[in-house]
Formats: sequence, structure tokens, C-alpha cells
Amino acid sequence: MARKSKFPKLSPSQAHAALRWLHALGKVTANDIKNAIGHREKLVAEIKARLEQLGGEGLRFLRGPEALKRPPRRKAKRVSAAARVAWKTQGQYLGAVRPLSKADRLKVKAIREKSGVRAAIAAAKKIAKA
Repeated sequence: MARKSKFPKLSPSQAHAALRWLHALGKVTANDIKNAIGHREKLVAEIKARLEQLGGEGLRFLRGPEALKRPPRRKAKRVSAAARVAWKTQGQYLGAVRPLSKADRLKVKAIREKSGVRAAIAAAKKIAKA
């Protein structure tokens, strides 16, 4: 079987001109053209029916590549340095308090309310070592 060559890229006007030329030479009959168009329309209808079976998502493919693009991601709001430090110290506090017993946690919580988070973290680490 002969190997087929790659089909050239043609604009619609070039394809139309080539088809008219081939018809004029007798290489392609009008019946061949009608059959090819009918076959193509049948394929398109079959593809549309299958996409409709998939639901609304399937029809996105018919709208072109723009419909397939994901919506742009929202940019995250910039976090201030103070908020970042607050999150970090909160994490350190939770990490220091987690291994403690309930009674020790209550002691550390009282220190936190009285002296602040840094002092509470230091006290929690000291209690955990003891």
C-alpha cells in the first residue's frame, strides 16, 4: 500500500480553487464532492449528538479553544509583615502548647494573657522540658 503524503495547509479560497481545478480536469466528479460534503455533515452531526450526551461540558469543545481555557487565578492579597509575624508566633504557640497536659495548658494560657505570647511560648517550652 502506498504511503500517503502529508496534506498541504490550504486557506478556504485555495481549497475551493483546487477543488474547482480538479473537477475541471475530471479528477473529481460533482458526485464525489456531494458525497464528501454529506459524509462530513453526517460526522459533524454525530459528534454534536455525542457531545450533547455528555451534557453541557461537552459542548464547550465546539465553541473553540477560548472556551477550554481556565478562568484566570485570582491574585492572593498581599499579607503585611505584622500579620505574617503574628501567624508565625501563633503557630509556635500552638506547637509549644500541644504536648502539654490540660493543667499545664491552663497555666500557659494564664501567662499568655498576663505577659504575652512570647512569654507563654518560653514557659510552655520550659514546662515541656521538665
